[in-house]
Formats: sequence, structure tokens, C-alpha cells
Amino acid sequence: MDSFEIYIFSFGWFNLNNSFLFARLIISLELLIGVSILIGAFTKQISLLSIFVLLFFTVFIGYLYFSGNEEHCHCFGDKIELSHVTSIVKNIFLIVALLLIYKKSTFKIRFQKFIFVISLLICFVLPVSLSPPDSFYFKTEKKLTNYNSEYLQEFLDQNSSLQEGKRIISFFGTSCRYCKLATKKIKVIIEKSNQKNLFSYVFWGSENSIQKFIDKTNSANLAYKILEGTRFLKITNGKLPLILVLENGKVKDSFGYRDINDNKIIEFIKKEE
Repeated sequence: MDSFEIYIFSFGWFNLNNSFLFARLIISLELLIGVSILIGAFTKQISLLSIFVLLFFTVFIGYLYFSGNEEHCHCFGDKIELSHVTSIVKNIFLIVALLLIYKKSTFKIRFQKFIFVISLLICFVLPVSLSPPDSFYFKTEKKLTNYNSEYLQEFLDQNSSLQEGKRIISFFGTSCRYCKLATKKIKVIIEKSNQKNLFSYVFWGSENSIQKFIDKTNSANLAYKILEGTRFLKITNGKLPLILVLENGKVKDSFGYRDINDNKIIEFIKKEE
């Protein structure tokens, strides 16, 4: 779920909140289509809907292919990576299969309509309940991050450039899955704010693992520093990722993976001092 929702966010069509909700809506719709076909409910209508959805995604994937965007669609999260060509072939196969069942007589099961209504509710509640949108976390008063101010100040004193004006500093561990996902959120925020020079990373890891992290997340050309593990963990209190919003060396806000607020960060960057 995390991978798919961030993939949607990466296009910049929606803010984070709406991207999370849109991702779950797509998953709910596909789940409902699958269940409806299995129970034989409204076969013709569901088949047509499914064909339309598949055609839409096929055209979209084709657009990505011809525009040179090679990132896979994250339809299966990070578990299965399908190339654009493979995804298109899969969709064509499914469309043919749906056309074959479209004109077939529908089979009936007892309480079919009742089961369909229950399935409708479950399909739209399940993705939200199993993986609540990150916007749910914004509503809590409790911050999801904490850091050690003393060790952070020591780090900033040794890196005076990070105390000049507005800065967004992200503390990432190279083996941390949510740190890798967070970089995708940060990348879109950078593009929306158009202030790349204000962003920097602080890594815990070896040069080799950092290079792999950068290659995997396409984070090249962004300034970064490396911290020894013990100091890194003292600053972050062992909780990753940690994104700090600073102004003249003073922390104005902090975020973890779940409560990153793109609107807040962009407003902070664009606000006149």
C-alpha cells in the first residue's frame, strides 16, 4: 500500500492526503470487481467496468512507456515488479478473458445481491482499516517523532551551513524501508517547492550502502552528510526516518514517515521571512 500510494503522489496530481485516499479507492474498486466476478453478480456490468478500467490503465502505462518513464506501476507494491510491456500484455489477456465471460449466462448463488452489498462495504472499508491513510495520523496531537536537542545542536554547530536560513534535513538509515519510501515523498515536495538547495540528507551507513540507497531512490544530486552510527542514533533516538524543518538553526517542525505534511513544508519554504 505504501509503495502504491507514493507512486501516485509522485506524479504531483494530488497532495499526500488525497493521494493516499485515491490509492485506496483504486484498490477497493479492483477488489470489488474481483469479488463480483467470483460470485457472478451483475456479470455484464462488472465485466464492462473491468474492461474500461483495464483499458484506462493500459493506455496510461503505454503513455509512461513511450514517454521514457521506466518506473514500474507498483500495482503489487514492492513484492512484484512488472515492466510496462509485461503489464500491457497482462491487461490485454485479462480483457480477452472478460470478453469471453461477458456474453455467458450468469450463474446464480443464494443471497447473491445481499452478498454483493456486504462485499461492497467490506471492499471499501478493508483497505482503509488495514492500512489507514497517513492523513489519519495528522489529526493526533502527539508527534510521531522525537529527537535529542542536545546532540542535534552539537551536529549543527559542526555544520554551520545547515544553520543558515531555511533548511529541511532528513535523517535516513540506508537499510530502512520507510526511509526509502520517504525519499519519494521528499522528491515530490522538492519539485513542488522548486527549492532543491534547501534540502539535504544525513545518512547512517557505509559509502557503498549510501550509493545503493541513492541509486534505488533516484536521490542523486542532493547534498548529504554521513554520521557515525552512535551519533546518528543519539540524535534520532533510534526512530527513523526523521525530517526536521529548521530556520536559522532552530527546529520549527519535525516529521516521521507517517505524518509528513507536504502542504506544511511547502508553505514554510514559500513563506516570506
